[in-house]
Order: sequence, then structure tokens, then C-alpha cells
Amino acid sequence: MLAAAPDLYVEIVDNEGRPVKEGEIGEICVSGGRNPYLPLLRYRTGDFGRLAPDQQGRLRLYDLQAREPIAFVDGDGLPVCMVDVARIIREWPLVQHEFSQQADRSCRLVIQPLAGYQVDVDMVREKLEKLFGPAVPVTVELDQHLGDSRPGGKVIPFRSLIP
Repeated sequence: MLAAAPDLYVEIVDNEGRPVKEGEIGEICVSGGRNPYLPLLRYRTGDFGRLAPDQQGRLRLYDLQAREPIAFVDGDGLPVCMVDVARIIREWPLVQHEFSQQADRSCRLVIQPLAGYQVDVDMVREKLEKLFGPAVPVTVELDQHLGDSRPGGKVIPFRSLIP
């Protein structure tokens, strides 16, 4: 484990979320965080690499295998930034989400709300429809068990099948 700062740690884990041996490639995780009211316990980045010592013996990240960039498009074929989609989604307290755009440009958002909180599904859909335009069908679904069938419960938050 690499201490990137006094309260921020980087580790490499396998598919089950277990730390790998030093020098082995796995998923990069970040733990800690600077917000004492909402600490980042463990964030699985979806990026891969390995931690190994440099010539001075300090741990460094090597062989970084970053995620592929994600391209979304609106009804006219113009690009839609993933950050704009994330800004809409983050307005509600969620455990996690999966947003995907199909090759036909339709969009689907599946969200797992934080226990005890309500999400206005119609409002989320309306905001996404405004972002993507009237020609792009958008569906929004709630799923309290999102990710339950996946290793570590982790889902892929953004995905696009646009060629």
C-alpha cells in the first residue's frame, strides 16, 4: 500500500478486492480522503496497474492501464460529456449507478439510492432527456440490489456502445 498523502492510500487489488503482492498488476484502489465527515473508505477506480519500488525504494505506480474514454452523443450526434451526466446523477444520494448508452443512442440509468432516501425518477429522466435531446429515449430505474451479483458489488458506472 502506498501512502499518497497522510490520509490517502493507494493499493492494488484482485477481482475479489483482495490486495495483490507487490509488483503484481491489479485494480487501483484509493482509500482515505480529506473530508472528515464523509471519508472515502475504498474506491475501486476501474484502472489497472502495479505498485513497485523505484530506484530509491519508494513505491510508484507502473504499467497503468486506464479505462477507455467514454463517448456519449445526443440526438443530433453531437458529443455529450460524461461529466454533464454525472452532474445530474450526483444531485441525489446514491450508493452507485450504471448509466449506459446503446448503439441506437437510447440511454438507460439504473440507480441504487442510499437507504432511506427517495429519488425523483421522473426528474432524473427529465434532466437527462434535456441533456440528450428529445430524439434520445431515456429510461431510469431504481434497483436496491444493484451490483449484488458482481465481485465486490462494484458496477461499471458509465458505458457506451456508440461506435
